[in-house]
Amino acid sequence: MGSAGYKLGLDGQVLIQTTGTREAWPASGKPANLSEIDDAGDLSLNIELSKGELKRRGSSYVLALAALKSASVEFSILHDNDDAAYELLKAAAVGGTSVAIAALDGDPDDVGTQGLWADFIVDMAQNQPLEEGMGDTFTLTPAYTGATHVDPEWITVASS
Repeated sequence: MGSAGYKLGLDGQVLIQTTGTREAWPASGKPANLSEIDDAGDLSLNIELSKGELKRRGSSYVLALAALKSASVEFSILHDNDDAAYELLKAAAVGGTSVAIAALDGDPDDVGTQGLWADFIVDMAQNQPLEEGMGDTFTLTPAYTGATHVDPEWITVASS
């Protein structure tokens, strides 16, 4: 565990909703049917803002206005056709469907844990190095899910 408020990457968790439809993160506790992806390796969570330009005669600078956010989550996972989480991710990539994922900086049962909770479409790249274990890299992008759509959320666990 990290100290003095700092956290190690090892403290983070990536969780997948194994069944059901994603809903907003509850005020207390965590959503049902979340399972940690134990075999996930390094994870990158990226949030970027598109920017509008503000040019005016009263300033000699071009100023930026924050506009829409885009996000992505990328991680590697060991190739294991018997792992349920791996199979859900692979099925979403191959089938063009979405999965609900929480990319968190800690345990979802710990007050103060933060991260992104969203439905994602999945891109998959399989890595087959000659002298190492086979693995896959998954890149997730927030998805629109139709009539049951819930926007991505930056969550902070308030109580467990």
